[in-house]
Amino acid sequence: MAQNPLSAAEPESPWPSRPYIAGDADPRDAALHEHINGDEHIWRGGVIDVHNLQVTLPDGAHEERDVVRHPGGVGVVAITPQGQVPVVRQYRVPFDAVTVEIPAGKLDPGEDPASAARRELREETGFVADRLEPLVSVAASPGYTDEVVRVYLAHGLHFVGTSPDADEFLNVDMVDLRELVLAALGGSITDAKTVAGVLAAHARTTLSAS
Repeated sequence: MAQNPLSAAEPESPWPSRPYIAGDADPRDAALHEHINGDEHIWRGGVIDVHNLQVTLPDGAHEERDVVRHPGGVGVVAITPQGQVPVVRQYRVPFDAVTVEIPAGKLDPGEDPASAARRELREETGFVADRLEPLVSVAASPGYTDEVVRVYLAHGLHFVGTSPDADEFLNVDMVDLRELVLAALGGSITDAKTVAGVLAAHARTTLSAS
């Protein structure tokens, strides 16, 4: 009879079992830091800046790091009382494909993230929300960029009409949150903020109902 993997003994591991500790909150983390010796600004675009950093590694060796600086962004998982979520269908040039995403956008200089989230929700889907609360923050790819997307959970939706940017061409669908969770887990939705947002929203709403 096959053994139930959930009842199997814990595998031997050289690593300690410990409670979660945030990055840089563990005293051991100090020894992992790299010292930045130089910062060369390589290129400036309309949204991003590319830098080449010269660093000293913890063992004293020298290395270069290419870093993309980004102002950050926001996304919104907006849920109706029936559990429907507005998602945006938009063509993305890097993938040469239409993706399904939560409404989102970049932060303007000095802009409050919650205000930006309300703006993007209104512009892309036509909805305004009575309540907006932080849901999850997503570091897009910390190996090479400092971009962080703050995702919010929105309730109490009212439709007032869309006003997308002049260069935005998109369609909006209302999809059940559970369907979005399955699409994210099944690999159909690959956009990081959308995957994180719908899974976090499902977890939040499930925990709130229990």
